Amino acid sequence: NLNRAQMMARIRATDAELDRVLGGLDVDYAVLTVRMVDIATGLYQGVVQDDFVDPIESQHSLGAARAARVSLNQDVMQRRNLRAYLQAQRELDRFVRLWPQTTPPEQPTPYREVLAQASRVRLALSPFL
Repeated sequence: NLNRAQMMARIRATDAELDRVLGGLDVDYAVLTVRMVDIATGLYQGVVQDDFVDPIESQHSLGAARAARVSLNQDVMQRRNLRAYLQAQRELDRFVRLWPQTTPPEQPTPYREVLAQASRVRLALSPFL
């Protein structure tokens, strides 16, 4: 059994290794964000059907929308273009708000509104693409 100090040392070593590995990745955060928005939008196509609302697809699309918001890397993107970053952040927040709760409401957002807002997010991110 490990004592607390040994456990903390292992955790710090693991964190340092993760930082080293992730620091070597060449991530294009704007592209990652756009791809997650595309996934959320694509999944949302299956949410609102003629005779029912699919709660599972709604949750999947919400998860992708939230992942898109997390993908917007503040440190990297603010340094490149603060104004564009702030606009993209606002549009992405509007996008995520199209899912007002984790389960679809009685009157879910129409797909056309999700698609239109996805386009606004893409436009806001265009200086980075």
